[in-house]
Amino acid sequence: MSTGLFITAITPELETFLLGRIVTGCGAAGVMTTTIILVLELSSRKRRGLFLGLLSASYTTGIASGVLAGVVAPAFHWDISQRAVYYVQAVFALIAGLLVCISIPSSRRPQTANSSPGQLDYLGVLTLTGSMILLLYSLASTDMPALPIILSIVLFIVFLIVETRYAAQPIIPRTVLGSRSVLTTCFANIGFMISRWAVLFYTPVYALAVRGWPPASAGLILIPTNAGFGLGGLLVGWAHIRKADSYYTSCLIIYLLFALTFLPLSSISTPDSDVVYYVIGVFLNGFFAGALMNYTLSHLLYLTIPQTHFILTSVVAMSREFLDRPIDEPELIHQLLGSPALVTALTGIRKPIAVEAYEDATTTLFLAGCALTVVATAIQAGTGWNSPNNVTKNNIENLDGADVVDTEEHPI
Repeated sequence: MSTGLFITAITPELETFLLGRIVTGCGAAGVMTTTIILVLELSSRKRRGLFLGLLSASYTTGIASGVLAGVVAPAFHWDISQRAVYYVQAVFALIAGLLVCISIPSSRRPQTANSSPGQLDYLGVLTLTGSMILLLYSLASTDMPALPIILSIVLFIVFLIVETRYAAQPIIPRTVLGSRSVLTTCFANIGFMISRWAVLFYTPVYALAVRGWPPASAGLILIPTNAGFGLGGLLVGWAHIRKADSYYTSCLIIYLLFALTFLPLSSISTPDSDVVYYVIGVFLNGFFAGALMNYTLSHLLYLTIPQTHFILTSVVAMSREFLDRPIDEPELIHQLLGSPALVTALTGIRKPIAVEAYEDATTTLFLAGCALTVVATAIQAGTGWNSPNNVTKNNIENLDGADVVDTEEHPI
């Protein structure tokens, strides 16, 4: 990740800049998964929920710090270039990585590689990655072309065939691919994260276009929702998730509470609503989102055998980070879509029309987020609540290429 940030900082060309972002993204994905694995490996089951909550709180603290930096710098008239921001991030990432590496007990560090390069599932990696890239490319396009989506589906089917029939060591074991609890959790997480990103992305847009706040102030709306996210995960991890147990009912309750937060947000996304109520609304949305991420992962770990937990973290992380998109003057509409802040520069009848359009779009978006979360709740209900207590030794060892890991507890 640090290497990608350095590349991004030093390059004067768009192609190299995009390469740096790709490298950074690969590193960030590794960090997301590896940190969860370290928590599972080094913490006791009693304190696992607490440390997962701390992990979520650390992520959201970093995001909130970035928002604050964007506000503080202009307030003090600090002229900070974009390159300087990437340099600072690169240094912090490098130092943090070294500290994590040093802090891992020597007894828990792998001594040798478990697989030779020839045994790796290259075809599975390529087909899954290609499928994800094509789908995200289509969803990120303004016209959402159908061909990349069709090709994405074809590649994903090829991936499933490779993993279930031909791969000697599949990147996702057959026991995981065929697990109802894993599939329902992942699909529910996709719906949940689409709804969550609607808040993270479009509340600043609402502040810019509907309320007319300057860009730096519009970003401040993310601070209460990120604070709620960190507090929600931390609180349930400390107070409730204190053992390896079923959290089926808790997951469904929190899902529904998260869905309900969209209803008041949709009704107060107006130019003259009380800002205090809006702050409370986005805080509660973040609080239940943070609690939900802790509950669903803890429940999934209870439903699956320990030998699959490490690969499960990767699969769940992928589903959570997968999707983060909604006057007959086409050129003006195109400009407004690209820059909501342009609304404040409009004059005459154009301005109230544009504000009303953004207000209606935000309201509709939050109502859709509520409906989508209800659907995700129904999917989550299919995970079940029974642990695999009757797994035989043969079932545990025959994980279709998955590495069997030592699950001895090492309490912190």
